[in-house]
Amino acid sequence: MSVFARRLLSFVLLGGLCCHFVLIFIYSSPIKFRSEKIKFVSNYYTYPFFHQSWNLFVPAPKAEFHLYVRYYGKDKWYSWQDVFQTQLNKRRNNPIKGAELKVLLFSTDMNYLSGSLSETSRVYEVEPMDVNFQILKHAVKQYIVNYKCMKKATTFEIIFVRIENKQKIIQYYKNLSLH
Repeated sequence: MSVFARRLLSFVLLGGLCCHFVLIFIYSSPIKFRSEKIKFVSNYYTYPFFHQSWNLFVPAPKAEFHLYVRYYGKDKWYSWQDVFQTQLNKRRNNPIKGAELKVLLFSTDMNYLSGSLSETSRVYEVEPMDVNFQILKHAVKQYIVNYKCMKKATTFEIIFVRIENKQKIIQYYKNLSLH
């Protein structure tokens, strides 16, 4: 190999290494960068290979959760959708696009809510004043408005299912307002 080729190869490898560290720094830095393009490139490079998922140091909950949601908009009720399992499957099937933030948000909210629930299934005609439920309700509202593009929806309902040790606890929350 000629001296020129060695130097060129060394320069390319050094440049690639510098780019790697800059992209990792941008991804993990608390500094807010103005350019959305830089953040996008950094996330696209870093997330699939170097991102540490939320369960790296914390084991997954022992319970299995389902979060069924339906909403009323355009003069009809839309069908029930298992929002949590859908997002979980999206994350498992394509970690590059990543639905990790939604999965983390819903799983954390449901884990806290399950800790404050009674051990019996129940239908709520009136919205409970439980803080953990209010947080989950807010997350579902944001999901409906932002990801389902249903800004004109007025009402929604939630069925929260917790399965642990072959026991199902079902909580049905009716007539929740989006406004």
